[in-house]
Amino acid sequence: YYLLTFGQGFLAGTMDIGELILNTCALEFIQNVDDMLFEAMATRSLILFTQTAKIFRMDALSQQPLLEASHFEDFEIAGHVPARVPRMSAWRMEILNVTIAIAFVIFHSVSGYVNLIQPFVDAASGVYNEVCQHDIDFTYLSHPVTGVPVFAKASGSGEVLHMRCWWASQYEMVRIRAGFEPQQFEANATLAEMINGVHPSCQAPFGDIPPMACPAMDFSEMSQLPLMTEKGYYASPSCRDQDVAFDVLRRTCLSEAFDQPIAGLEFFHDVRTCGDFFDGCRRTANNNVSFGWFQKIRKLCSHTCGLCASSEVVAT
Repeated sequence: YYLLTFGQGFLAGTMDIGELILNTCALEFIQNVDDMLFEAMATRSLILFTQTAKIFRMDALSQQPLLEASHFEDFEIAGHVPARVPRMSAWRMEILNVTIAIAFVIFHSVSGYVNLIQPFVDAASGVYNEVCQHDIDFTYLSHPVTGVPVFAKASGSGEVLHMRCWWASQYEMVRIRAGFEPQQFEANATLAEMINGVHPSCQAPFGDIPPMACPAMDFSEMSQLPLMTEKGYYASPSCRDQDVAFDVLRRTCLSEAFDQPIAGLEFFHDVRTCGDFFDGCRRTANNNVSFGWFQKIRKLCSHTCGLCASSEVVAT
């Protein structure tokens, strides 16, 4: 009873499918651990006796000689054999015991579902329904002065709808930096190291520029970013192709949630890095880049798109 009750709660509290399978195997191990310990520690005669104890009982109830007299020498049976019981009555008792056991399991399985699993499902469904009320047709920007996000509906604009993966990719970068797995594509250890700035290609001796433009910097450098103008960025040595951020953008836009036949994201199939764009990032090998995406890509891949200049940082 306790194993069934607590086992249901143990499995009902498991979120991930892989963890559910693992916990099910663990529960099966707990259920059989006593038998495994008995088989490992008991003698052969004791194991044989316990396995045939019910045979002796059924022999007494049904009056059927299931074991020959020559086999009795392996055992020392204490007590006396119960009085004769008609065969039909014995089987009726066995059927009644089995029926009660099945009813017990069914009752507690239904009780566990109603009291443990269904409330959890209802709570998770309620949270899911409350999040944006299933409304994902929106976009947002950070206010240039207050810094808070500002939201706008995107349902009326097809140009904006197919750019939702741009905003989703920024969220994915934050998730990876916080140590979570991305939602729209499979986790990649190398990409996570680059976003965290610990990959060797993100490192360089003091004063030198690292091979890869990773989205990680010192806090003192970050505090100066709000003072940098667009012109100052293009004139600075930090004006480079942001290939790490572009890789996250590409993986997100090519995921099942966004890569639809009418999504306008076909050009992502032709590129892997910023260097794969042509004509100032206006086209790829097989597709043109829409104006909305061109405005985004040219700033993300500023070196390939011809915006960077070799000069000192322009002070603001």
